[in-house]
Amino acid sequence: WCDASDRNFQKQFNALETTQRQILHSILQTSTFAQDKKVQNYEQFVKAFPATRYGAWREDIQRYREQKLSLSSSKLVRFQPTSGSSEQIKFIPYTKLFLDELDHAIAPWMASLYRKCPQLSSGTHYWSVSWLPESQREVLKDKNLNDDSALLGVGKRILSKFTQAVPSNVAFAANADDALFATICYLVANRNLAMISVWSPTFALQLLERL
Repeated sequence: WCDASDRNFQKQFNALETTQRQILHSILQTSTFAQDKKVQNYEQFVKAFPATRYGAWREDIQRYREQKLSLSSSKLVRFQPTSGSSEQIKFIPYTKLFLDELDHAIAPWMASLYRKCPQLSSGTHYWSVSWLPESQREVLKDKNLNDDSALLGVGKRILSKFTQAVPSNVAFAANADDALFATICYLVANRNLAMISVWSPTFALQLLERL
């Protein structure tokens, strides 16, 4: 299921700048902001969009969530919550085009892992799932669980459900310690665990320290 993306990567990995500029150009073509400012390449992008803090975008992002403002011609698929278990949630808009790019990036990585470690194909995998505080659950609902496997394409998500070592509902534990404990129990009880993928080294260290 990774072959096509891996082949494309192998063909183009010696032309990274050219490829990345082409990808950026396609993203800018769908961006409402970029079109308004007539931004078409990296140099123009850097000048038109200096680094800013999330607070500068908070109101607009809320309007995107309420479908009162257009961000892109590419469909807004999800709003990824960040900031871990803190009360101040930051929602990052993910368009279909952006998720496709993530999927294309994950595929060559997975293909490389399977080549180097063929035993992965016969084991289960753990893609990290973050605990959700009560204050966030009503806002996020099931579709916005902080689940790394949600970043995969449809086919890969289906496959991941059959190989996932820890169910995503650990995110609904009563507190962060319970979620961590449940995760450890699932991992320790799994005799066929072949891979662990986590979003944060700190999170991985917490798991190992609790063991």
